[in-house]
Amino acid sequence: MLVAAIALLTWISEPTEALARSKRARAQKAPAAATNDDAVTRYRRALVHYKAGRFDAAAEDFHAAFALQKKAVFLFNAARSEHRAGKLKLAAGHYRQLLKRKAVPAKMAARAGELMVKVESEFRAREAREAADEAESKRRLELRQQREQQQSNHKLISFGLTGGGVAVLGAGGWLVASALSDQQALDDKVAKRSVGGSPKITGLSYEEYAAEQDRLDRNHIVAGVTAAAGAIATGIGVWMLLNPPVEANAVLLPTGNGAVFRVEF
Repeated sequence: MLVAAIALLTWISEPTEALARSKRARAQKAPAAATNDDAVTRYRRALVHYKAGRFDAAAEDFHAAFALQKKAVFLFNAARSEHRAGKLKLAAGHYRQLLKRKAVPAKMAARAGELMVKVESEFRAREAREAADEAESKRRLELRQQREQQQSNHKLISFGLTGGGVAVLGAGGWLVASALSDQQALDDKVAKRSVGGSPKITGLSYEEYAAEQDRLDRNHIVAGVTAAAGAIATGIGVWMLLNPPVEANAVLLPTGNGAVFRVEF
């Protein structure tokens, strides 16, 4: 009877342990299955984004799928999405990461190698364009600053000539008026009649009259020159104010087929 009881307990305990092992195995498989399902879900969603042209979102979901399940196709598609999104540096890095992995299908590895070379070439070309654009922007900024400085100098010179010319013209006018006044004063000392062909001078000897007349003649010349210089300076200043400078700049710009000569105003 005791032997029978022991045998029964042994028979009962063995299925129980087998059932427990089966449950543990299923419990271990459940997270893995869930992870695989999540990876497939993210992968399918990434494909939808990719077909719709939402390459940034596609790359995010492909990377999420790769984080859940390390399949080469997930990483390849993530790199391809980044390539299409214009994130060339990231795409090149992930193509390179894919090529370092083991057990990558030969066709996928070959394609990844081709795309990596292409994306690196595109990245270098973009850097060159950006550098050229930056240099062009800097050149245009410097050119604009030069033009602004030239315009400022032009205005200063114009106002200076106009103001200075007006001042000189005024001084010349005063000198002319003064010379005329002195001439009138000298003429008042000369009699309005002639005796023996020579003017009769009251209060002055003939020599003193001649010397004074020479002085007045010189004053007339100085006054006239001063007034003329002021008028010319004023005219130039006004003309410059009415005609701001327009500069033409010749630029040689490189292109894919050589260079283009362009004149900028």
